[in-house]
Parts: sequence; structure tokens; C-alpha cells
Amino acid sequence: MKIPYIGIIQTLYLVTEIFEGAEFHNCKTLVLENGSARLRIKGRIVRFRCKRGFQLYGAKVAVCRNEEWSFPAPVCVAEGEKCPNLKKTKDMMITSKLKNGLLMYSCKPGLTLTGNSTLYCDGSKWRGEIPQCICHYLFMEASRPTMPENYTTLLSPHYNPMEAGFCFEFWYHMLGRDGEENVGSLKVGIKDVNASSSNLDPVWIMSGNQGDTWHKGSLEIGTRTSRFQILITGTRGDDRRGDIAIDDVSITNCTSGKQNTYSFVCTFA
Repeated sequence: MKIPYIGIIQTLYLVTEIFEGAEFHNCKTLVLENGSARLRIKGRIVRFRCKRGFQLYGAKVAVCRNEEWSFPAPVCVAEGEKCPNLKKTKDMMITSKLKNGLLMYSCKPGLTLTGNSTLYCDGSKWRGEIPQCICHYLFMEASRPTMPENYTTLLSPHYNPMEAGFCFEFWYHMLGRDGEENVGSLKVGIKDVNASSSNLDPVWIMSGNQGDTWHKGSLEIGTRTSRFQILITGTRGDDRRGDIAIDDVSITNCTSGKQNTYSFVCTFA
């Protein structure tokens, strides 16, 4: 009979944990609801197992060292259909596992998750509070005292010269009354270190009402032979209800889609 590779690794880990060091101390008793937590080797190891109809989520084994367990107690998860239906919101994204008994929450771009990111079904009810998605973004206020044609510009740090193949990506939100003049415009430009920003031509522009949703913007940076900055400018339109916001700005590798290590800490111009 072949022993799974992961089983060999786990066994070696346990042996190392048990025999490394001279002293062992009693750990707090662990209780596994809808399952069992059985001690082995005079309380040095605890093995977790769930009842029939439940699946284990977390560590199967933990080792007691210095009065602490190497892993927290897992949970036993029932099928999701055994728990009440949960309300969904348009801003929330949910990934389900273990026959829909484990729900993993995340938020759409432009929003930040608050609360527990994971809920599980214990056989009759959901454990944990449903999280919320809240807004954290850069926002240009269009209400008074701002006036039409007022603008705000965000400046990136200075970046070193780079070869072609990199893109600047961001998410934007432009909501207001229909009509290009009501919401205003959002522009992105690239400025070489010795160039003036007063006559800078934008390489990306969007104007008018784009609806109550976040959109992804992207542009190629191109080959840069000198140090440069990225400028993002929001210009107020005619209506005080035309607001503009941006979030999640980054420089990425256009070919691989992986985010580069370049940071984008904005300062107001």
C-alpha cells in the first residue's frame, strides 16, 4: 500500500515537533463541535475528526508545545442546504466550498471587506456574521464650494526609466446626470521628470456619466528613457452631483498580468 506523500511530510513534521526540545506542558482541552478531538501520546498530540455528514475545515492534527497547540481547532462543516438561505448584495462576491457549507466573501473593486471573511454551516445555522463591503477610495467632491472646471491632480512618485511592456491600471467611478458636461472628465497623463505638466497631453480620458458601477481603466506606459511620473486629473463638470472617484491603482506587466513591485503613493498637486 502506498503512503501519500503529504502523509509522509505530516508524519515527519509531527515527529520533529514532539521530540525537539526536552519539556512538554499540558495544553488547554480542545472541543470540536459535531466531531471529536482525541488526545494521543499522553496529551502531546490531538487528532480531529468530524461526524458523518460533516467535513473538516482546518488542521487534522495539532501538537502541544509550551502549553500551546501548534494549530487552532478546526470546524466541522455541514452541507449548505441544511442552513437558511442568506441574502446577497450586489457589492459582495461569494465563493462556496465543501458542498456549499463554507462561504468565503470578498468585495468588488473599490470596496473593502469588514468583518469575518468566512462563514460555515453547522447543520442548522450559519456561524459568523455576514461581512460588509465599505468604500475606501480617492474621491473628488463636486458639491459646493467647488465650481465648474475646478480640478484635482494626483501625482505618483518618480519612477526610473523602464522598457516597454508595462501598463498602468486603475478603477474609476463617474456618476451623475446624463450629459458629458454634467460629470466632468477624468484624465491620465505621463510626465517626464524635466517636462512641464501645464501643457501635458493626456494618454487616457473619460468624460460624462458612466453609471453607478466601477470600471477598469488601463493604458500602456511604453518605453521611458528618463524618470517619469503618472498624473491623474479629475475636472468638475457643471452639475454638483457629478462625482468622480478612483481606486486600486497599480503598474502591471502587460504580458503576464502580474502586478509589479512599483508602488503608487499619491500626493495632491
